[in-house]
Amino acid sequence: MKQDSIFKIPEEHDLESQVRKEREWRFLRNARVRKQAQKIIQKGISRLDDQIFLNRNPGMPSVVKFHPFTPCIAVADKDCICFWDWEKGEKLDYFHNGNPRYTRITAMEYLNGQDCSLLLTATDDGAIRVWKNFADLEKNPEMVTAWQGLSDMLPTTRGRAKWQQETPHEASKSRRPMLGYIMSAELLSNTVIARGLIGALTALVSELVYLSSQALTIA
Repeated sequence: MKQDSIFKIPEEHDLESQVRKEREWRFLRNARVRKQAQKIIQKGISRLDDQIFLNRNPGMPSVVKFHPFTPCIAVADKDCICFWDWEKGEKLDYFHNGNPRYTRITAMEYLNGQDCSLLLTATDDGAIRVWKNFADLEKNPEMVTAWQGLSDMLPTTRGRAKWQQETPHEASKSRRPMLGYIMSAELLSNTVIARGLIGALTALVSELVYLSSQALTIA
């Protein structure tokens, strides 16, 4: 029995496992969504006449995030997150983010959107939380990890977070320096100081550039 467990093939590598089949289905779905999106882009849209989603959120929305491959939209209020199916107009989930009552959610980002998605949330006290099993009818949301991204940050509604899918990095920023984290280790990887700015940074855009086999994040 012990020898069998040592040589057991991981489920994600077993061609007949349920985990492998579900992953293959997601990859096929993603390819179909990309193809449909490309057709829409090529066709072009001149007018937006069709209203496809209208509903009342439990709390006042402050952050909205669309999932890249499913008809799921995450809507955050001060300290809770609601998930909606925007095609059917149905509420899928609603749970508390766990941040103190004097703080609020200022940013959300889907991680690994092409596979088993995680949801990253950032609050204006500098805390970062990562959730799994959200919008799942069979499981309850579960916090995967959490840490203090900006330890000396004063509460502000201007904080932002940006995930870079190609490399396991996440960046968070406010009026203070921008910080880059390695998600798998919750480790600060770099600090970028935007000099010469009068106001606060309010947006992040990342791009992957291959240079000497190293990933460069441009923000």
